[in-house]
Amino acid sequence: MTAIAFASAATLPLEQVTHAFNLAFTGYYLPMTQTPDGLAQMMRENDVRLKESAVIYFNGALAGIGLVGVRQARGWIAGMGVAQQWRGQGIGAQLLGRLLNRMRAIDLREAQLEVLDVNTPALTLYQRMGFRTLRSLMVYHGPLQLDAAATPRRSGDRAQTRVVAPRLALNQFDAYHAVAPAWQRERASLERVRSALDGLGLWDDGRLQAYLLFSRQSGGYSLLDAGTTAPDAAARRDDIVRLLRALADPAPETVFRAINTPPGDALGDALDQLRCPVAVTQREMTCAL
Repeated sequence: MTAIAFASAATLPLEQVTHAFNLAFTGYYLPMTQTPDGLAQMMRENDVRLKESAVIYFNGALAGIGLVGVRQARGWIAGMGVAQQWRGQGIGAQLLGRLLNRMRAIDLREAQLEVLDVNTPALTLYQRMGFRTLRSLMVYHGPLQLDAAATPRRSGDRAQTRVVAPRLALNQFDAYHAVAPAWQRERASLERVRSALDGLGLWDDGRLQAYLLFSRQSGGYSLLDAGTTAPDAAARRDDIVRLLRALADPAPETVFRAINTPPGDALGDALDQLRCPVAVTQREMTCAL
């Protein structure tokens, strides 16, 4: 007879937590493998608390994990899964129920998560457990099509492209975003990695009009944030298109990556305009606690 047990992830060393994470995502729709250093960095950036997170044991052996991030009165499922040989037996529902109960115990009011559109079993589980879809999220990965129609400058636009310090760009984060970002692109996450970011801005007479924050990777860029104070969606898109073109023009084959971009976000609109491929789509889901 199989014995199933749960424990706080804080009871394990990081290497074992990483092992549980890798087991949970082996054979997943998008298989993921973490190193202890990589997982520790992800947890720092996203306010994951091991005390509130849980690991699964089957007959004493690690076989899955559920990670929980906490910000104010919100909780976030940062990664949840069961080892491949134990899937489809209702263990995921038990794990999710444990995580939600832990969130309630520390007085959180809302739980959030993201799930791939193609992951029908997980979608069914989350809906059954009270989650509802809030919006779609796009993950982009690929080169830009720089032969797309050139972006005209607005009448009277004198903005010039030059470097911006990430600290300055994040100073008035809310004013530069017409759409609330997903958890991994919130200001709290960006502040954790600010020292590793580069920034490019549109400046008009000393005023920062728009910006991109990014990190350089082999063969391209990871786009972490984009903000603009332009007055309407088309103008916001055009501001970010100009900045993306400035990054891509020296090397048109450059690959760009941006995760969890919601509808109406200027970065997503600009990447669509430049026909950057959409790698996967997700659903951002929420549940009242």
